[in-house]
Amino acid sequence: MPLKAFTRTILAINPLHGTPIEYAFWKEFGAYSARQGWRLITISVTSFVITPPMQGVLSLDMDSSAVRNAAIMSHLPAEGLELSLPWLSREDVDLFEEFLVRLKPDQLYDKMMTSGLIRLAHFVDTAVRTLRPAVVLTWNAPPPIPALFRKAGLYYGSYTVLVERSPFDSIWVEEKGLFAESQIWQCNREKWSNSSHELHKLGMTICNSLAGNPNSGFRARQRTKWNKKHDLRRPLLFLPMDNVVFTYWGQKNHPQGKIDYPLFDEPHQAIAELARIANYSGWSLVVKSHPSCKEIIREKMPEGVEFVDPKVDLSDVIDSADIAIVFNTKVAFPALAMGKPVVTLAPNPIAASGATYHCTEIGKLHDVIEEALNKTDFEQKIHLFRNFCGFLVSEVFYGASTSDKLHLHGPEDLVDSLVAKSGPIVPDNAERTYGILRNIAMLARGDRAASYYYPVEKPDTKALSGYSKQSGRIEPIYPPGWTKEPSPKESMKLYFKKLWWRPINYLMKNYPPIGTIGRLGKWGLTTLKKTFFGIGGIALLVIAGLYVAGALVEPLRWYLVGIASALLLLCGGLLALLYARSILNRIISDQRTRVSDIKKALSALNATLVELRKEMKTVEKEMKTAERELSATKDDVFLIGYDILKEQNKLAEKVSELETQASNDKSAKRPPNDSIE
Repeated sequence: MPLKAFTRTILAINPLHGTPIEYAFWKEFGAYSARQGWRLITISVTSFVITPPMQGVLSLDMDSSAVRNAAIMSHLPAEGLELSLPWLSREDVDLFEEFLVRLKPDQLYDKMMTSGLIRLAHFVDTAVRTLRPAVVLTWNAPPPIPALFRKAGLYYGSYTVLVERSPFDSIWVEEKGLFAESQIWQCNREKWSNSSHELHKLGMTICNSLAGNPNSGFRARQRTKWNKKHDLRRPLLFLPMDNVVFTYWGQKNHPQGKIDYPLFDEPHQAIAELARIANYSGWSLVVKSHPSCKEIIREKMPEGVEFVDPKVDLSDVIDSADIAIVFNTKVAFPALAMGKPVVTLAPNPIAASGATYHCTEIGKLHDVIEEALNKTDFEQKIHLFRNFCGFLVSEVFYGASTSDKLHLHGPEDLVDSLVAKSGPIVPDNAERTYGILRNIAMLARGDRAASYYYPVEKPDTKALSGYSKQSGRIEPIYPPGWTKEPSPKESMKLYFKKLWWRPINYLMKNYPPIGTIGRLGKWGLTTLKKTFFGIGGIALLVIAGLYVAGALVEPLRWYLVGIASALLLLCGGLLALLYARSILNRIISDQRTRVSDIKKALSALNATLVELRKEMKTVEKEMKTAERELSATKDDVFLIGYDILKEQNKLAEKVSELETQASNDKSAKRPPNDSIE
């Protein structure tokens, strides 16, 4: 049954912080949410990315192999767990199982996978029902946990949206879907077809940025060059493939694959059809797989297809190609920005602009490709594309930070938009939310070390609302117990603390007497350390006791004195070693400080060099643009002068004709000689 009211909570599932741009966006997003009285809770489900600490944000990290983690929801029965959730069907579980097997072909289906999925579903159901978030953000990643949270959020009435990286190093938010169900298809084309000069200028800036870095969308430019074969026939068709596993393309019985890929049921079927057309027409087809996809490989390519390594720089391949053929990949944007005609074979949002050669029937594919090769109305399409980029930046995508001068909308606008569309809100407090999150973390991990970065104490709700100006920016004050970004040493301490608590929890749960004895021993040692100033005081007390016992007990005198002397020598040796170690540590720390200073200086020099190189590239681009404009201006001047000369010649001819006609008229009116006489 859907919830009737919600808390002032924004639940973000698997947020990406892989680049400084993304981290800056979600840091400002969380800070502004806190200022508005909302709480941002992030749940990360990747094994190689841990959510960095952010001010005013509660974070929970889970392992991506949670499907086979028996610690999740450990209070549920190990076998025979029934699927009794109203928002999840058996068909959904089958689709998730098929996806997991396709994602990792080496792992086979077994009963643990089914029971793990059902445990995850119950965990997600518990999290949504107890936290009652008004907004749920899920990243466009099909691993089970984001998809399960999206299903649960939609069922319980939370405002649930998809988040994705845009082609312009910004944030893309969609309510229904990213491709065929994107909101861009519902926009009126007149918004960019009849746009203003400012919108066109903004689109030109975006296109220049894309052309300079075709590996956009938060990816760094690849350094691997393409060793192109010299015997490739022209024209050359470039086919950059989607991440077909994550978009459900080729997964049988999955409805999303049929919605986003209406022409071909399977990616290899599409490659085979394009290869057949290219071979028949004498063209060359070059295929490049997605860097994160392992299903499109060289061994599965048809005859006559040139396969490009995923690590090859996109700019090399796009420069060499005559046209680009795409499905739903964002490579279509830099390809058009670099002046290459683009053929779209799927409901890619770029096709809504009218700037591509869109194909909706397999029978017309050859004709559409020939139309793109001939560049029919290509200048008009490029003009539409530039206006379309300006429209996306100004109205659809959200800038990565408030300092972004290109995007008109930033993190604050996204928070306001999400809050405005959320359901009814009930009063809540930070302490209750924190306690619920702790319980959810214990259900997820099965131990006490449930989270790394949110407070070990209850947060001070008054301190959350206080802010101070530091370094020219408004930043929230850290409440007691909250930590800033941990150093590598602190991260290792947290990791070993997690490992230390696992056996202790096991003993406390299964062997309570051993736990009680351990507590008494810990209390006794702590008391001695506090009383006698540490381990050294305890050792001196033992040695003195042995000497006193040797003096009182004559039969054991030499044994006790010998043991005490040996302990005294041992302690003296340990003290000498500790002293030598302290000196060595001091020397090593000094050397490390010097090395770190040198590294910082080198990094600063490298950063300066990088900035200088960027400025040089910018100047070179501006010079090339100026040269192009100058050459175009010269051509225009030449054409104008040529037209003026043509008009002058025409006028001269007309004047001569008029003079000739006038002289003929005079001669015709003159009377004959005999009449004069």
